Formats: sequence, structure tokens, C-alpha cells
Amino acid sequence: MSWDSPLAFMLMTGTGVMVALAAVRLPGPMRVPAGTYLIIISAMRATGTVAGLTHQAGLLVRGVVLVAGAAIAVARERFGTSMFSNKLIGLPAYYLGQTLIALSLATL
Repeated sequence: MSWDSPLAFMLMTGTGVMVALAAVRLPGPMRVPAGTYLIIISAMRATGTVAGLTHQAGLLVRGVVLVAGAAIAVARERFGTSMFSNKLIGLPAYYLGQTLIALSLATL
């Protein structure tokens, strides 16, 4: 058994915790869309992280984590509490993450 399967499992387990916390705070009609959004973002984060570590692409891992963090800030803004900090963190993290992902592909 390689290390990437347990790592992906741990990253997706963190998703379960985020979905459970979101379910407690959100009104009923928003629980399914927000939970689905978090699951999709977490699957992207797990896949990108494992791919980056497998190919020794540190920029890819950093970029994926930043884009996932930006997506969580968007989820907080759209589904939870609207706060300026979500916008302040989300947009720069997204653009920096996308830049790191592009740079990682250029160096492979």
C-alpha cells in the first residue's frame, strides 16, 4: 500500500468534519448545496495534493491548497456569514493558487 491512499483518506475525512459543522450552522434548505460544494472542493484538494506529492511538485500542492481555501471562503460568503474577511482572503488566495498551479505545470 502506498502513502497516497491514506493521505487522500485523511483529507476527505476532514471534509466530513467541515460538512458536519456546516450542517449545524446552516438553515435546512442550504445544507445539501453547501455540503455538496464542500465535498467537491475537498475531492479536488485531495486529488491535487496527492498528485503534487506523487510528482514532487510542491508548487502544485501549495496552489491546490490555496484554491481550496479560497473556495471555502466563497462557501462561507455564499452559504454562511457574509464577512469582508472572506473577500479579503478568498480572492488573493485564489489568484495566487492558480498562478502556483500554472507555474508547477510549466516546471514539470
